[in-house]
Amino acid sequence: MREQVAGLLDEWSRVRDQGDVAQMQYVVQLQRAGLLKCDAATSRLLRIMAELASLHHTRGESVAASGPAPNGASPPAASFAAVDAFAKLTVLLVKTVGDPSQGGGGTTVGRLACLSRVWNAIGLACAREAEDRPAVFTGKSYMRMYAIWLRELACPDQVLDLSRHEVQALFAQTLLRLNPRQVPGFAYCWLELVSNRTLLPRLLGSPNREGWVLLEQLLCAGLRFLSPHLLRRPLRLRDSVRTLYRGCLRVLLVLLHDFPEFLCGHHAALCDAIPTGCVQMRNLVLSAFPRSMRLPDPFTPNLKVDMLPEIAHAPKVLCDVENIVCRGDGRLKASVDSYLRSRTPASLPTELCRSFFLPPREAAAMQTQHDVPAMNALVLYVGMVGVRAGTGPQVAQSPAIELLRRIAAGLDPEGRYHLLNAAANQLRYPNSHTHYFSCALLSLFLEPGGVESLPEQITRVLLERLIVNRPHPWGLLVTFIELIKNPVYGFWNQAFTRCAPEIERLFESVARSCAGAGAAVGGVGEPLQQARAR
Repeated sequence: MREQVAGLLDEWSRVRDQGDVAQMQYVVQLQRAGLLKCDAATSRLLRIMAELASLHHTRGESVAASGPAPNGASPPAASFAAVDAFAKLTVLLVKTVGDPSQGGGGTTVGRLACLSRVWNAIGLACAREAEDRPAVFTGKSYMRMYAIWLRELACPDQVLDLSRHEVQALFAQTLLRLNPRQVPGFAYCWLELVSNRTLLPRLLGSPNREGWVLLEQLLCAGLRFLSPHLLRRPLRLRDSVRTLYRGCLRVLLVLLHDFPEFLCGHHAALCDAIPTGCVQMRNLVLSAFPRSMRLPDPFTPNLKVDMLPEIAHAPKVLCDVENIVCRGDGRLKASVDSYLRSRTPASLPTELCRSFFLPPREAAAMQTQHDVPAMNALVLYVGMVGVRAGTGPQVAQSPAIELLRRIAAGLDPEGRYHLLNAAANQLRYPNSHTHYFSCALLSLFLEPGGVESLPEQITRVLLERLIVNRPHPWGLLVTFIELIKNPVYGFWNQAFTRCAPEIERLFESVARSCAGAGAAVGGVGEPLQQARAR
């Protein structure tokens, strides 16, 4: 069958140069021969054809990489002719065949089903080649096939239009099946397709933000692939992983600059997927703020955060936090709600601490003993309930803060670190959540509930987010400035600020940076880095 398919592909390559009429006649001949019915047999034919087209390109790459010929002639460049021919054939197939029972253009459902078969066939061929020939697999040919389809779908069409949610969902599903955890050799091409200038704006500009969830799933899939590589200690990144990390960083930078509302809405899910040690990447997500907002200068003397009009508004959290808190058990959420109302059951903090521990096998894979996403969801949910209850001077005595304090006391140092990071993830642009969690962290610093190391751990969580390169979240800066400048918290009387000359110089540099009038947002980073270098 491979020989027969190879003959069909060669014949199509010749017909493709003879104009639209000849192309349509050839496709009709294939239909009459029963080869393009958009059934299982068609899927197999397309998969083999995709493999042959990719093999043609791979062989050209091998010849080009072998160097000059013995006579000194330059080797021919790798050709995408077979790849382009195959992609053009699939485009005509979907646009002319559609639902076989309807003939001609077919119904909407039929054309989408045929499109799904085409993309699945290409994806299966890609996965098989990556597994069978990992030494020579680059994925460029399959990326080009999908890129040609994206270009075709950018043209207005009643059915096959990339602006339609059905088409976006099909393409997202295809990419999710080819995500780097499933096909590592396709990682670079996969990221190129996710960030494609044809796809990305349409996902983000889709009606009712339907494409936002798809993009969140794609970005989280890429970040979860990176996570094991970035959690290893000591951290020694291979060049391949470092390149992919920089690519993800640039995609987030594009989103921060052009589509900050997406990062604002999906910050919870993205922070779950970003490894704990990737502080700058997390700062990129948390620094986003709506384009209609003008950020107050966090270095303004005597800044009254609680008087800002934005503090009265809760941010949009496009994540099902309540469902994550339930974790399949509605009784857990009911117990949390009961505790936040009446501080009962009293055993809840202990039960939650136990529930955060992962099974040994999963803990080994995640490089941590704790269920960090569950902890992040619980902290956010507690804060959302606390905001609805009001954030005034009584916040330190509220059930929500007491619950966080008791959980912190029941966790080991690693668990407390993750708990405090979950709270710091909410220190973003001016909104009610930022104000609440800023008050919560400052309250825990002032009243650690018998945990002597809690103020030091809070300082560490805040400080390590400031000593990386910009940007720095607005709420993070406001909270840290309040902590070191307000004498109520007695920051400079803490023993850990004077435990070593290097630490002492670091905090002195922080104080000088924060005391400077008119400093720009994020400007504290450079002096901190200089102090850290010393």
